Amino acid sequence: MTKSSADKELLHIGDFLAKIAEKSHHVYWLSSPDLKKIIYVSPAYEKIWGRSTEELLKNPALWDLFLHPDDRRDRHPISDLAERVKSEGAAARFEENYRIIRPDGEIRWILDRGFPIFTDKGEICGITGVAIDVSKEHQAEEYLSKAKAAAETANQAKTKLLSNISHELRTPLNGILGLTEILSNHSLQKNCHTMVQDINTLANHLLLLVNDILTITTIETGNLKLVYNPVEIKDVVENTIELMKYKLANKTITFHVEFDKNVPRTIEVDQARFRQILVNIIDNAIKFTEKGHIKTVVSADIQSAGHCVLQVSVSDTGIGILPEFLSKIFKRFSQVNEKCYIKDYGGVGLGLSICEELLDLMDGKLSVTSKINEGSTFTFTIPTKYVTSPNKNGQLPKEDNTSTKHHTRILLVEDEPINLKVMELMLKDINCSYDIATTGNEAFTFGKTNEYDVILMDIQLPDINGVEVTRKLRTAGVTTPIIATTAHAFPEERQNFIDAGMNEVLTKPFRQQQIFDAIASVRKHDKANSE
Repeated sequence: MTKSSADKELLHIGDFLAKIAEKSHHVYWLSSPDLKKIIYVSPAYEKIWGRSTEELLKNPALWDLFLHPDDRRDRHPISDLAERVKSEGAAARFEENYRIIRPDGEIRWILDRGFPIFTDKGEICGITGVAIDVSKEHQAEEYLSKAKAAAETANQAKTKLLSNISHELRTPLNGILGLTEILSNHSLQKNCHTMVQDINTLANHLLLLVNDILTITTIETGNLKLVYNPVEIKDVVENTIELMKYKLANKTITFHVEFDKNVPRTIEVDQARFRQILVNIIDNAIKFTEKGHIKTVVSADIQSAGHCVLQVSVSDTGIGILPEFLSKIFKRFSQVNEKCYIKDYGGVGLGLSICEELLDLMDGKLSVTSKINEGSTFTFTIPTKYVTSPNKNGQLPKEDNTSTKHHTRILLVEDEPINLKVMELMLKDINCSYDIATTGNEAFTFGKTNEYDVILMDIQLPDINGVEVTRKLRTAGVTTPIIATTAHAFPEERQNFIDAGMNEVLTKPFRQQQIFDAIASVRKHDKANSE
């Protein structure tokens, strides 16, 4: 190709590129190396900036003049670009985001990208670039940012609301369940005993719902932390099933439990979450079974030394589930279509979805098989570790609760009259003496002045809360073990209590034995620390 034809080809290409720039919605520009003279700017400038290209070509300083004042101050000086061109040469690039102010006062966002142009001899002859109106993108980002902030605010409000609801429900439930437990230990007429059991059943049903809602919220906020500890799995399963028997009133159902011989005695698991999964599955089986049996089978697949996959299956002889509904039952707020059944079995559709979400956190799985009018089998697996030799007898050391048999001096801090009555009735069954404080200031005065073995500390008090009382006592040098007795049940709240200096947390409602165990535990650790 001759020089003449090459020049013509270049002119043709240049003309073609100019046409592209003329039609583009973006602003193409070309300036002198020092950016003091604008050689070319495409027509889109007038549409985006709302100003004349002719004025800009006459006075290049207008480009900076129409910048938003804040961006004008933050913009890199021309000398920076010149220095980069000197050091980086043809590889030099620049990119800026800034705002412009149109004549009508509208503010638009601009993304400006450019690079230097060099002659065949390697000398810089100009700088070119393209300015793009990205206002819509910035508006979308701003909208998403505001939407995210609003969602976070709404989530925080929801968490706070559910925390308050949980507290307001747990406080009366503690009184109801505490009184029914105490009444059950007294000689009552048969019909009175039945009514007490019915009250207990209804209260436990409400407690199960409160726990499920709390768990869902904790999972959603990412605050659910699993705590693995070695437990005797046989005791955990049997105790859980025993606690569920109260729901068998007016039903002819028998419970069966089997443990395969290969199940390790002691495994590491989050006991509270394991119980919650098992309770929800058994509760589901009881709900849909009127007669027959509910059978729980526990087995284990030993993977390697110290590792196994624990499997628990719960089978019932209930109404079963239609095949088309099996894929829906693990979804939140989803229930088997009641039109398939004569009876409305109630519930809000949270139990099984919570089981699946908890098992996901444990790297476990949940599955179901079912036949209409024959029953269903729910099976869950959890990969875990097992303890090969906890002690000489192959068992975990039992908690020494003998300290509750010795005289215990207790400071009981509680302002709610019924719960105070329940606590007093529960404490009568152990060898103790106690003082009562119904305000935070009273609790601090008693705790600082008198010697106690244990302080049972309510959190929500009329003047200063139990957390602040605990901090004040610890600051004053009081080392007495403090047990929080609270209706606040979120994990972050529990951690807040521990961080304040409390030794143990009992979440309302709690049973009498839980108080005994907690007192014995903190006294045992306190004694060990003092030796």
